[in-house]
Amino acid sequence: MPEWIEGLMAPQSPAACATDVWWGYSQGGHATFARDIDFYSGEWDARDRIHRIDTARCPLFMLTGEYDYSCTAEHSAATAARIPGARFAMMPGIGHFPFAENPPLFAQHLRPILEELRSLP
Repeated sequence: MPEWIEGLMAPQSPAACATDVWWGYSQGGHATFARDIDFYSGEWDARDRIHRIDTARCPLFMLTGEYDYSCTAEHSAATAARIPGARFAMMPGIGHFPFAENPPLFAQHLRPILEELRSLP
């Protein structure tokens, strides 16, 4: 499965970070990755209740990497649109593992959100 992981990262991600992500996934026990996919692809489905998320109590920011083909920006945007008050942003130049494959670029997207949350009462 490490080859799939490599394809989920942006091609311009720093090589050292991409290698670390690849290495981590290549260490998984037998069927670990397959079970992960089984879970989020079918065993757990919240589509009929996501509209009940109370973003006044718990703000929701959804960030999806441009190169994430397993959870595309279009799918994330559609999900966010079904949750009143949710906010979505596509992160250019990042894939499925933003915090690990390119920490400095991910921080540029995360910091404004953290600052906004810090200013809430």
